[in-house]
Amino acid sequence: MIITCIADNIEDLNKLVIQSNKIAEITNAEIHVILFKYYFKEAEIERIKNEINANKIILLNNILLMKYDYEAFANAIIEYYKKYKSDIFLFNNSIASKELATILSSKINVPALLDIKELNFIEGKIIVKKEFAGGVYYAEYETSLPLILSFLELEETYNSKINRSKQFEEMLVNTNVSRVIIRHVKKLNARIKELRNAKRIICVGEAIREKTDLKDLFEIANYLGAEISCSRFLSTRRKWFDEWIGISGVRVKPDIYIGMGISGEPFHVAGILNSKKILAITTDPESEIIEFADYIVICDIYKIIPKLVKRLRKSIRYA
Repeated sequence: MIITCIADNIEDLNKLVIQSNKIAEITNAEIHVILFKYYFKEAEIERIKNEINANKIILLNNILLMKYDYEAFANAIIEYYKKYKSDIFLFNNSIASKELATILSSKINVPALLDIKELNFIEGKIIVKKEFAGGVYYAEYETSLPLILSFLELEETYNSKINRSKQFEEMLVNTNVSRVIIRHVKKLNARIKELRNAKRIICVGEAIREKTDLKDLFEIANYLGAEISCSRFLSTRRKWFDEWIGISGVRVKPDIYIGMGISGEPFHVAGILNSKKILAITTDPESEIIEFADYIVICDIYKIIPKLVKRLRKSIRYA
């Protein structure tokens, strides 16, 4: 068996190799590491040669392997695959690596199971435990090799019993220019960073009928030192906010999340699961968010918001 590790940074690459060594104790696998020239610097390649506990370190070299050309990366990996027939491709958990894993999966017709929790070998079967919809659901899969995998969390330390040989090989690979050209890569805007770092968040749903009704909510947020955002519906349909909270938007982890009129669709809940406390204010006692909430208020938000504003004004006045 061959386990092939592919990551876009040294720290995650080291963790992948640690994870691979743990698997190799059970399967007696050989561990390969793939590096892309023009992606890792020469000093980083030398560091990998010295520090990574793998059987082979393979540098894929082609002038077309530029930083964001995932299709060219996938084609280069296929050249490696033709030679070595890897049984498990193990990717790190970055967005770039998961996109590459998906493209590779379609090209070589090998299933990709991403964000897995566990990998077990039981009586000749491969059992994979996996979260999906951002951890709202959980499933167990039975599958077979070859596989493309990424772990949700990786081992950071493991004392392998085997000191591997670290053979280095440079492969000049043939690959064509990608048909998909990434024209621009833009940093996350400051607003998204603010939401990700916020300790308190008020999130509004489609139960808010008019945009002018947000005025009181912004006042509440100001008193509480909270950021305010919305569900995907208010952002994409009504265009009230540029960003939204959810698995397809921004994932947050505040000390307190307050949902105002949020129904709790799985893809929204996935974005708030790491909140320390969740308060749901809703008129629907059967809304899905209640299942995940620590505190629940069944009430018309148009009745509770004015009272909350009045109470907060009074508290500030006498503070």
